[in-house]
Amino acid sequence: MRKSLPLASIGVLLCGIWGCSSVPQLTQEQKGPDLYIHFETLGEYPTTVRSFQITELNQPRLIVLQMKASKDTIQTHNFRLHTGTNQIGLVDQEGGSYQAIVPTGTTDFTLYANTSYVAKICGSYGICRKTVFLLPS
Repeated sequence: MRKSLPLASIGVLLCGIWGCSSVPQLTQEQKGPDLYIHFETLGEYPTTVRSFQITELNQPRLIVLQMKASKDTIQTHNFRLHTGTNQIGLVDQEGGSYQAIVPTGTTDFTLYANTSYVAKICGSYGICRKTVFLLPS
């Protein structure tokens, strides 16, 4: 009698090989005054993103920025941030559009030097990644 591998086992195997997350690990790159939060797929391809949020590390309920895809998802490589006023249009997306949930009624938000923040990026399957960052003065 020949036994076959159940589909669930194949799914677990593939998940172990390629990973279950729709958002790769987050990396940071400082270029002059700008901090880039990278999440490219395989290091160079855009990633499917459902939402992006920035909170203060010491006040996690204080949402500085929250954006979500207008329809379902957007395709993008990274987010660029710097100390001071940042435009909400900081996303260089390749597919789709997004809307700002927080803040409302403005086109910018402010990040302060020497304050720790948490960036949270959620992919198309609701799996999120977080990274803590600190902007220089």
